[in-house]
Amino acid sequence: MTRWAMIVTAALAASPAPAVTPLEAAAANVRLGLQLCISNGRVPEAAIAAFQAAGFSYEIEDFGGGPTDILHWFYAPGNTAHIAVIGDPARPECRVTTEQFGVTHGVPFVGQVLGQLYPGFFEPGNMENTPPIVPGGANPSYRKCTGFVGWNGQRPIVIEIGNAGQDPVCVEDGTMQVMVML
Repeated sequence: MTRWAMIVTAALAASPAPAVTPLEAAAANVRLGLQLCISNGRVPEAAIAAFQAAGFSYEIEDFGGGPTDILHWFYAPGNTAHIAVIGDPARPECRVTTEQFGVTHGVPFVGQVLGQLYPGFFEPGNMENTPPIVPGGANPSYRKCTGFVGWNGQRPIVIEIGNAGQDPVCVEDGTMQVMVML
């Protein structure tokens, strides 16, 4: 089976969940977004195919600077979550955002999802080995919440969590953004 066929098959097996409440839908779609980002985020074309096959709508935002200056946006049904894939081959990144729950619920939720999808791969922490920053705790430098790091053999996959917005920090405001640096 070719790589593209495997990606599309995996994406078809997973699709945005028709859940009962917006919170349940957001949780299911954040989970799916994380899975598709980690599996396909290094290659924008693979991410586009996977998210579209999973039922997310797609928009492209081209800032005119070439392939590294393009955002690929994916929206879950009901807009319970949205994902941005940044197509820079030197620094691929995927951001999963929801406005249905914040970092207080989101940090442990993301840890649980990563543990279920990738058992033993991700560890809590960051690349700087700084003291943990948790929702509701002291955060004098307005940094992101302590996230997770996994090693894929060549370079780390770093996952940071903050509130939604341009410069996410570990502040509870009812929103969450998960940054997946591949």
